Amino acid sequence: MQQIVQWFDLGGEIQLSDSVSAVEALENLRGIQGLVDKLGPLGVSQKESPEQQVSAAEFILEGLHAHKRIGRTRTRLQSRRKKARTGAREKFRQGEPPYRQRRQFN
Repeated sequence: MQQIVQWFDLGGEIQLSDSVSAVEALENLRGIQGLVDKLGPLGVSQKESPEQQVSAAEFILEGLHAHKRIGRTRTRLQSRRKKARTGAREKFRQGEPPYRQRRQFN
């Protein structure tokens, strides 16, 4: 999956819309390096219907998103996720607790 993640690291983004046909979505997904090669282990070959290929490709992208290797916006724009923890670290360094304070006993 490293090749796919690198594609997103280099600035690649893809917009997946529900209103787009499967053939058009598949053409967009084929632009992602290494994604089509990873469909084979899922049991989906190039001979399968475009709907099955798109479904399998989205499954792979969802898995990468679940493992926080790539990010996704509300508009289903897949991209590389930046480290979100830096904001919490900066608050901690500035003296602000990153979480709410614990209640003191007595």
